[in-house]
Amino acid sequence: MNVQPCARCGYGVYPAEKINCIDQTWHKACFHCEVCKMMLTVNNFVSHEKKPYCQAHFNIMEDHCLDSQKKER
Repeated sequence: MNVQPCARCGYGVYPAEKINCIDQTWHKACFHCEVCKMMLTVNNFVSHEKKPYCQAHFNIMEDHCLDSQKKER
């Protein structure tokens, strides 16, 4: 059996606990928002720089980036 390492914790991921997202393999429990740690699924995540976020924190991060770009002008 080919067991791949989890993108977050690095431990082996067996088929029963595997999520394939963002071109990486994750344990279901390790696939959570980078900010609030909310558990995510393949249907409710947004990725940025190969990291998963919930929609709320992605929106906050996106708004912050847009504000920074406006200040630079």
